[in-house]
This record gives sequence, C-alpha cells and structure tokens, in this order.
Amino acid sequence: MRRTVTALAATVTSVLALSACGGDEGAELTQEQTAEVLLTEEEFPLEGFTRGPVAQQEEGSEATAAPDESLAALIEGQEVPEACREALESTSFGDDDLAAESSVSFSGDDTTSMLPQNVELVVATTDGSSPLVPLAEVNDECGEIEIEESGIAMTLTFAELEGLEGTRLTIGAADQEFEMTMGGRTLGSTVVAVLATGVSEEDVVRVVEAQVEKVQALG
Repeated sequence: MRRTVTALAATVTSVLALSACGGDEGAELTQEQTAEVLLTEEEFPLEGFTRGPVAQQEEGSEATAAPDESLAALIEGQEVPEACREALESTSFGDDDLAAESSVSFSGDDTTSMLPQNVELVVATTDGSSPLVPLAEVNDECGEIEIEESGIAMTLTFAELEGLEGTRLTIGAADQEFEMTMGGRTLGSTVVAVLATGVSEEDVVRVVEAQVEKVQALG
C-alpha cells in the first residue's frame, strides 16, 4: 500500500514541478533570480530539514510536460463525477512556456510517518495564468471521491487551504490517512508554490510566507 500512496504523491509532485506559472501583472524574475531567491537551509522556517540541490530551467527552454500532465492522472481509469474530472483536467500545464523556474527540496528527519517529510519549493514566472486558480475549482467540484488502485479502495478528499491558494489532498486507505499539501501565493507574474508531505498545513503556510517575504525583498 505504501508504494501505491507514494505513486500518487509522485504524480502530484510532477504536476507541481511543471506548473509554477505566474499572473499577468508585475515585474518578472529572471532565471538567475528565481534560483538565488530560493530559501537557504538557514532561512527555512522548519527545524530538522536539510536542503537539497537547486534545480533550474535552462535559459530559453520550453516546458516539456505532455498535454495530459495534470491532477487528472490521480483518477485515470476511475469512475468519478464529470465535473470533478474536468476540474482536475483543467490543471494541465503541458502547453505553458516557462520564462524562468527554479526549485529546491527540503527533507525532514522524521522517519516515523508513512510518507516522508518533504517540502518542494518552487519559484517561477511566466506570461501565463496562475496554476493555483484551477485548484480552487478542484476543491469545489471534487470534494471527496472514491477510487480503487492496485486492488486497494481509497478515498481522495480535496479541501481548500487556510490562508493559501491551493488544495490539501487527503488519501484515506485501510483505516489510515496520508496528506499532501499543494499551494502557495501568486505575486504578479511570479508564483511561490509548495508541495509538502509529512508536515502540517500551518508549517506549509510558514514556508510560503518566508519565501514570499524574500521574493518581495527583491523589490
């Protein structure tokens, strides 16, 4: 079962990495700025986390996601309400051209949970719209849905976040629950986005606020 839940987490992670798009207002960060502005290990507001290497988009490159790269992959082959399916499909970002994008992961030292403590932080900018907007529709249209994966019955619950744009995905399986948080804030043409497992929603807000403050300090 752990492999099944981890596979769902990997799907959400891949969407996040390909979807960090900003709005249409405000100054755009350069590729160099998106990398330099990412929180350092010393600036990261949670204790016991180790910073990994920064991943950057190459200058002039285009998004490489397939058109079907979206949260709809979570319910592929499943019978769910059509409105929910359409909402999940609306999170597809395969056609976006990223102007600049950098990301870094922070790994926690708590090994007791089924899903590892991990916070993937993305700072990016494009001429497209924010990917956080369609996530609100996912919350409205999907709510709680039932699926079956590898013979295991699962409940997927999507809920809005307190103080952030995005969604909190709760996976219920075999009397256990696993949570992933995907959200952030839009700052003009820039988006600060986080995908987190093994941490509370309150801690995700702390990370986003710390990153937003550093982005705004570029002024």
